[in-house]
Amino acid sequence: KKRKAEEDPGGDAGGVEQPDLDSADVLKLLEPLDRGAMHYILQISCLQHPAVLEEVRRYVDRDPAHRKLFVRGLGWDTTTETLKGVFSQSGEVDEAVIIRDKATQKSRGFGFVSFKHMDGALRALKEPSKRIDGRMTACQFASTSSSSTPCSSITPSMNPPPPRPFIEDVSTRKIYVGSVPVGTSADKVLAIFSQFGEIAEGPLGFDRSTGASKGFALIIFRTSEGARKALLDPFKTIDGHQVHCKLAAEG
Repeated sequence: KKRKAEEDPGGDAGGVEQPDLDSADVLKLLEPLDRGAMHYILQISCLQHPAVLEEVRRYVDRDPAHRKLFVRGLGWDTTTETLKGVFSQSGEVDEAVIIRDKATQKSRGFGFVSFKHMDGALRALKEPSKRIDGRMTACQFASTSSSSTPCSSITPSMNPPPPRPFIEDVSTRKIYVGSVPVGTSADKVLAIFSQFGEIAEGPLGFDRSTGASKGFALIIFRTSEGARKALLDPFKTIDGHQVHCKLAAEG
Protein backbone atom coordinates (compact mmCIF):
# COMPACT_ATOMS: atom_id res chain seq x y z
CA LYS A 1 0.00 0.00 0.00
CA LYS A 2 1.09 3.54 -0.70
CA ARG A 3 -0.30 6.92 0.16
CA LYS A 4 0.34 10.41 -1.07
CA ALA A 5 2.31 12.50 1.41
CA GLU A 6 0.26 15.56 0.54
CA GLU A 7 -2.85 13.77 1.80
CA ASP A 8 -1.26 13.58 5.24
CA PRO A 9 -1.64 16.96 7.02
CA GLY A 10 1.52 16.21 9.04
CA GLY A 11 3.60 15.15 6.05
CA ASP A 12 6.49 17.24 4.78
CA ALA A 13 7.62 15.28 1.74
CA GLY A 14 5.99 17.65 -0.77
CA GLY A 15 3.90 15.14 -2.71
CA VAL A 16 6.43 12.30 -2.83
CA GLU A 17 4.83 8.88 -2.50
CA GLN A 18 5.82 7.19 0.75
CA PRO A 19 5.45 3.49 1.59
CA ASP A 20 2.91 2.68 4.27
CA LEU A 21 5.15 0.77 6.70
CA ASP A 22 4.62 -0.37 10.26
CA SER A 23 7.36 -0.47 12.93
CA ALA A 24 8.33 -4.07 12.09
CA ASP A 25 8.77 -3.15 8.42
CA VAL A 26 10.98 -0.21 9.35
CA LEU A 27 13.22 -2.44 11.47
CA LYS A 28 13.66 -4.83 8.54
CA LEU A 29 14.44 -1.87 6.30
CA LEU A 30 17.23 -0.81 8.67
CA GLU A 31 18.82 -4.27 9.01
CA PRO A 32 21.15 -3.98 5.96
CA LEU A 33 22.65 -0.70 7.20
CA ASP A 34 26.05 -0.83 8.89
CA ARG A 35 27.00 1.25 11.94
CA GLY A 36 28.48 4.11 9.90
CA ALA A 37 25.42 4.43 7.68
CA MET A 38 23.10 4.38 10.71
CA HIS A 39 25.09 7.17 12.38
CA TYR A 40 25.07 9.22 9.19
CA ILE A 41 21.31 8.93 8.66
CA LEU A 42 20.58 9.60 12.32
CA GLN A 43 22.82 12.67 12.34
CA ILE A 44 21.02 14.13 9.32
CA SER A 45 17.67 13.41 10.97
CA CYS A 46 18.76 15.15 14.19
CA LEU A 47 19.87 18.25 12.29
CA GLN A 48 16.64 18.47 10.28
CA HIS A 49 14.09 17.35 12.88
CA PRO A 50 14.29 18.79 16.45
CA ALA A 51 11.97 16.06 17.75
CA VAL A 52 14.46 13.39 16.69
CA LEU A 53 17.34 15.28 18.32
CA GLU A 54 15.39 15.62 21.56
CA GLU A 55 14.63 11.89 21.59
CA VAL A 56 18.33 11.09 21.08
CA ARG A 57 19.27 13.42 23.94
CA ARG A 58 16.67 11.84 26.19
CA TYR A 59 18.04 8.38 25.43
CA VAL A 60 21.77 9.09 25.89
CA ASP A 61 21.18 11.20 29.01
CA ARG A 62 19.82 8.15 30.83
CA ASP A 63 23.38 6.98 31.47
CA PRO A 64 25.26 9.37 33.81
CA ALA A 65 28.55 8.20 32.26
CA HIS A 66 27.63 10.13 29.10
CA ARG A 67 27.34 13.36 31.10
CA LYS A 68 30.06 13.07 33.77
CA LEU A 69 33.57 14.54 33.44
CA PHE A 70 36.70 13.94 35.49
CA VAL A 71 38.70 17.12 36.20
CA ARG A 72 42.32 16.99 37.43
CA GLY A 73 44.91 19.59 38.29
CA LEU A 74 42.65 21.62 40.59
CA GLY A 75 44.21 24.02 43.07
CA TRP A 76 43.95 23.19 46.77
CA ASP A 77 41.79 26.28 47.37
CA THR A 78 39.39 25.82 44.45
CA THR A 79 35.79 25.55 45.68
CA THR A 80 32.87 23.54 44.37
CA GLU A 81 31.13 26.79 43.42
CA THR A 82 34.09 27.89 41.30
CA LEU A 83 34.32 24.51 39.58
CA LYS A 84 30.60 24.55 38.80
CA GLY A 85 30.77 28.14 37.56
CA VAL A 86 33.54 27.38 35.06
CA PHE A 87 31.78 24.38 33.55
CA SER A 88 28.34 26.02 33.58
CA GLN A 89 29.59 28.06 30.63
CA SER A 90 29.31 24.88 28.55
CA GLY A 91 25.86 23.80 29.70
CA GLU A 92 23.58 23.25 32.68
CA VAL A 93 25.46 21.46 35.47
CA ASP A 94 23.61 19.01 37.71
CA GLU A 95 26.44 18.53 40.18
CA ALA A 96 30.07 19.49 40.77
CA VAL A 97 32.15 17.70 43.40
CA ILE A 98 35.72 18.20 44.59
CA ILE A 99 37.22 15.06 46.13
CA ARG A 100 38.74 15.70 49.56
CA ASP A 101 40.90 13.76 51.98
CA LYS A 102 38.66 12.05 54.53
CA ALA A 103 40.93 12.91 57.45
CA THR A 104 42.00 16.48 56.65
CA GLN A 105 39.17 17.52 54.30
CA LYS A 106 41.79 19.10 52.04
CA SER A 107 41.26 18.91 48.29
CA ARG A 108 43.04 16.03 46.56
CA GLY A 109 43.37 18.10 43.40
CA PHE A 110 40.63 16.53 41.31
CA GLY A 111 36.87 16.38 41.05
CA PHE A 112 33.84 15.49 38.93
CA VAL A 113 31.29 17.53 37.00
CA SER A 114 27.94 16.07 35.91
CA PHE A 115 25.97 17.90 33.22
CA LYS A 116 22.23 17.72 32.73
CA HIS A 117 22.75 16.79 29.07
CA MET A 118 25.58 15.02 27.25
CA ASP A 119 25.92 17.89 24.76
CA GLY A 120 27.05 20.10 27.67
CA ALA A 121 29.88 17.65 28.36
CA LEU A 122 30.79 17.58 24.67
CA ARG A 123 31.00 21.38 24.54
CA ALA A 124 33.24 21.39 27.62
CA LEU A 125 35.57 18.83 26.01
CA LYS A 126 36.13 21.02 22.97
CA GLU A 127 38.64 22.78 25.25
CA PRO A 128 39.76 20.05 27.67
CA SER A 129 42.44 22.27 29.23
CA LYS A 130 40.91 25.05 31.33
CA ARG A 131 42.51 27.62 33.62
CA ILE A 132 40.83 27.57 37.04
CA ASP A 133 42.07 29.79 39.87
CA GLY A 134 45.32 30.38 38.00
CA ARG A 135 46.05 26.68 37.41
CA MET A 136 45.80 24.77 34.15
CA THR A 137 43.44 21.82 34.58
CA ALA A 138 42.48 18.96 32.28
CA CYS A 139 39.15 17.19 31.87
CA GLN A 140 37.91 14.02 30.21
CA PHE A 141 34.96 11.66 30.42
CA ALA A 142 34.97 10.06 33.87
CA SER A 143 34.32 6.69 32.24
CA THR A 144 36.58 5.65 29.38
CA SER A 145 34.65 2.51 28.46
CA SER A 146 33.52 2.12 24.87
CA SER A 147 29.88 2.43 25.92
CA SER A 148 30.42 5.97 27.18
CA THR A 149 32.67 7.21 24.41
CA PRO A 150 30.82 9.49 21.99
CA CYS A 151 30.67 8.45 18.36
CA SER A 152 32.90 10.27 15.91
CA SER A 153 31.08 13.09 14.20
CA ILE A 154 30.07 12.60 10.57
CA THR A 155 30.08 15.47 8.12
CA PRO A 156 26.46 16.26 7.18
CA SER A 157 26.27 15.88 3.42
CA MET A 158 24.70 13.58 0.89
CA ASN A 159 27.93 11.59 0.59
CA PRO A 160 28.83 8.47 2.62
CA PRO A 161 30.53 9.04 5.99
CA PRO A 162 34.20 10.06 5.62
CA PRO A 163 36.97 7.65 6.72
CA ARG A 164 38.39 7.90 10.23
CA PRO A 165 41.12 10.54 10.58
CA PHE A 166 44.74 9.42 10.41
CA ILE A 167 46.27 8.94 13.87
CA GLU A 168 49.89 10.07 14.07
CA ASP A 169 52.50 7.63 15.31
CA VAL A 170 52.97 7.91 19.06
CA SER A 171 56.75 8.21 18.60
CA THR A 172 56.22 11.68 17.10
CA ARG A 173 54.02 12.77 20.02
CA LYS A 174 55.79 11.31 23.06
CA ILE A 175 58.23 13.49 25.03
CA TYR A 176 60.73 12.48 27.69
CA VAL A 177 61.49 15.06 30.39
CA GLY A 178 64.65 14.45 32.41
CA SER A 179 65.89 15.78 35.77
CA VAL A 180 62.41 16.47 37.15
CA PRO A 181 62.80 17.60 40.81
CA VAL A 182 61.63 15.08 43.40
CA GLY A 183 59.25 17.59 44.98
CA THR A 184 57.58 18.56 41.70
CA SER A 185 53.97 17.42 41.27
CA ALA A 186 52.42 15.88 38.17
CA ASP A 187 49.98 18.81 38.07
CA LYS A 188 52.86 21.28 37.79
CA VAL A 189 54.37 19.38 34.85
CA LEU A 190 50.93 19.09 33.22
CA ALA A 191 50.31 22.83 33.57
CA ILE A 192 53.61 23.70 31.90
CA PHE A 193 53.31 21.35 28.92
CA SER A 194 49.57 21.92 28.36
CA GLN A 195 50.52 25.36 27.05
CA PHE A 196 51.92 23.73 23.90
CA GLY A 197 48.96 21.53 22.98
CA GLU A 198 46.38 19.05 24.20
CA ILE A 199 47.88 16.19 26.19
CA ALA A 200 46.47 12.75 25.44
CA GLU A 201 48.24 10.89 28.25
CA GLY A 202 50.49 11.71 31.17
CA PRO A 203 52.52 12.95 32.73
CA LEU A 204 53.85 9.53 33.69
CA GLY A 205 56.82 9.01 36.00
CA PHE A 206 55.22 9.74 39.38
CA ASP A 207 54.70 7.33 42.27
CA ARG A 208 51.04 6.30 42.35
CA SER A 209 50.79 6.16 46.14
CA THR A 210 52.84 9.22 47.14
CA GLY A 211 52.74 11.32 43.97
CA ALA A 212 56.51 11.86 44.24
CA SER A 213 58.52 12.35 41.06
CA LYS A 214 60.79 9.52 39.95
CA GLY A 215 63.15 12.05 38.38
CA PHE A 216 61.62 11.99 34.91
CA ALA A 217 58.30 12.39 33.12
CA LEU A 218 56.71 11.05 29.94
CA ILE A 219 54.10 13.11 28.12
CA ILE A 220 52.09 12.09 25.06
CA PHE A 221 50.53 14.95 23.10
CA ARG A 222 47.37 14.57 21.05
CA THR A 223 49.27 15.68 17.93
CA SER A 224 52.90 15.85 16.84
CA GLU A 225 52.46 19.61 16.47
CA GLY A 226 52.05 19.92 20.25
CA ALA A 227 55.26 17.96 20.80
CA ARG A 228 57.08 20.05 18.20
CA LYS A 229 56.10 23.29 19.95
CA ALA A 230 57.21 21.93 23.32
CA LEU A 231 60.62 21.04 21.87
CA LEU A 232 61.29 24.42 20.26
CA ASP A 233 63.03 25.19 23.55
CA PRO A 234 64.16 21.83 24.98
CA PHE A 235 65.26 23.41 28.27
CA LYS A 236 62.60 24.48 30.75
CA THR A 237 62.58 25.60 34.37
CA ILE A 238 60.34 23.75 36.83
CA ASP A 239 60.34 24.67 40.53
CA GLY A 240 63.65 26.49 40.09
CA HIS A 241 65.39 23.55 38.39
CA GLN A 242 66.29 23.22 34.73
CA VAL A 243 64.91 20.17 32.98
CA HIS A 244 65.65 18.86 29.51
CA CYS A 245 63.05 17.37 27.17
CA LYS A 246 63.31 15.42 23.93
CA LEU A 247 61.34 12.92 21.89
CA ALA A 248 61.13 9.70 23.88
CA ALA A 249 62.02 7.76 20.71
CA GLU A 250 65.46 9.35 20.77
CA GLY A 251 66.43 7.10 23.64
